[in-house]
Amino acid sequence: MKKSNIFSLLSATALMVGLGACSDNYLDVNPTTLVGQPEAVGSVENAQMALNGICNAMQTQYYSTSYNQYNGETYINTWLNDGMSSDVIVGLSVSSFGADNLLMRTTSNAGYVSVFLPWSYSYNLINQANNIIGGIDGATGDEAKRDFIKASALTFRAHGYVKLLQFYAPRWQDSNNGEAYCMVLRTEPGSENLPLATMKQVLDQVYADLDEAIKLYTTTASSVRRDYKWQPDLSVAYGLYARAALIKNDWAKAQQMAHNAREGYSVMSNDDYLSGFCEDNASFMWTQATEASDIYYWSWGSHFAANGVYVQNWGNGANAISMSLVRELDPNDIRLQCFITPDKIGLMNRLNLNRGKVTEAYFWDPELVDAANTVNIATGYYNALKKTEKSKRWGLYNFALNYIVYYCDNIYKGDPANLENEGFYPYYTLDTDGALIIGKNDAEGNSLKGKLVCTPFGAQLKFMSIPPYGLNAFPFMRAAEMYLAEAEAAYHNNDIATAVSCLNAVNQQRVPGFNASSYSGEQLLNQIRLCRRIELWGEGQGWSDWKRWNLDMVHTPWKENDINSGNWETIMGDTIPATPNSKNSYWRYNVPNSESDYNKMIDRSLLPF
Repeated sequence: MKKSNIFSLLSATALMVGLGACSDNYLDVNPTTLVGQPEAVGSVENAQMALNGICNAMQTQYYSTSYNQYNGETYINTWLNDGMSSDVIVGLSVSSFGADNLLMRTTSNAGYVSVFLPWSYSYNLINQANNIIGGIDGATGDEAKRDFIKASALTFRAHGYVKLLQFYAPRWQDSNNGEAYCMVLRTEPGSENLPLATMKQVLDQVYADLDEAIKLYTTTASSVRRDYKWQPDLSVAYGLYARAALIKNDWAKAQQMAHNAREGYSVMSNDDYLSGFCEDNASFMWTQATEASDIYYWSWGSHFAANGVYVQNWGNGANAISMSLVRELDPNDIRLQCFITPDKIGLMNRLNLNRGKVTEAYFWDPELVDAANTVNIATGYYNALKKTEKSKRWGLYNFALNYIVYYCDNIYKGDPANLENEGFYPYYTLDTDGALIIGKNDAEGNSLKGKLVCTPFGAQLKFMSIPPYGLNAFPFMRAAEMYLAEAEAAYHNNDIATAVSCLNAVNQQRVPGFNASSYSGEQLLNQIRLCRRIELWGEGQGWSDWKRWNLDMVHTPWKENDINSGNWETIMGDTIPATPNSKNSYWRYNVPNSESDYNKMIDRSLLPF
């Protein structure tokens, strides 16, 4: 059966969560009763359908009055994990949830929709997995396939709890050796009242689930292979184990599991990295599907890819990179090519495409940048001004458009057909009445002009999508993450040779002349972290990484005529100290009201909020 047909068939089984209309709207929804009695898993065939239903729940449209664009894993990763990070500026997150929530000033508010979303989403996966685990042992059919399905369901349950640990648990070092209470531990079908569990209890369950899953994958189910990469398998189980072990600072386990996870996968080539993440490749371990389903215009790509239709229509632009990260990177890092930032000036000068003689200062010129609207660089002049006019600066608009066109024609390595989406290209449209002639003609030979839509300072070109519905192979997990997890864990295990080798495996492809052996001590650890920040940029791990690293997050705001300032909107400019306190909601989300109002065994006095 084709993947799209599977998803269409299962769309009715996907959870349709009711969401609020604004960030402070109370949600009278019980997330732990949305999945009822165990699904019929009396046969292996039925169990496989139920398992595919969990896969579908990771990437389906969750309907409501105004948050129906929310579609699962990628939105939790982008809207919240990246949206609260130090390196990814998500304009749509700011407009959807507000600066206070993204700066952790209000994530203790148990009634906020953003506090509810990860909880509801994760328990949906967990409850569906419990339905399978609770009935699969008696299912009729092939034993190997049955055990593979059970292993996959255990993998999904572990994934749900790892996601919850990222948002709702404290850092391990702040948890009193795991004794801090944080969430409900559900391992049986149903939604009976249960008390809060400790961080250690949840991690123990994750470890136990993954131990059992790995045993099944490697013994009785060893002959079975998944059909698609949107399904979990042994490598995904190992990878989730590594993520859980990093949360726990269990460096030995993290190093071992990350190494096991990446076996059989390779680090993305530079050409693959610059291909827009539209298609599968040998680095991707777990991805969303790339065939059309019932998501359509609510796909992740339509909202966040550079050529997404809502990037054009909503005026938020796609995501942007923080200038603080840009300034830490080697200027020859190929990953920097994916962003519209001042370091492109030298290239555009050499190509004679900097017709307005843009300098770095232009990016902080209040006449050329709309600082109140995602620090939009597509608002200034694009032609030379008349001598009678006061300002003589122009060309930033021109510069940005020409770099995008150059990137698409010369740097982007993916299918060129993916760039055009109903007349819209990454951040620009082509017509005969646009702003700038850019060397392209229409079918009749007329010169076409480019017209920019909202283009944030630092706008990304890393992620493209497949028209018309914004599909792409957004990675839930890939090999480079596991190399860098192994490097980080090895460093803490004082296995410096392995740390250096794993970091080199990624960075020597991206940065000419890079050699991790040049760094020692904390400098090496900082290089591992820096590589992770740029390599996995925009892939939904930003905030959770900074959280477990126990580092301050600094959002340096844009200031007019100050080239040493940043590119965050003023409302997002702040420093979030690593020290947990009530002002930063202790670096964790509160248990939502939608749980405690229905689960009468929740004791909120056990929480710090």
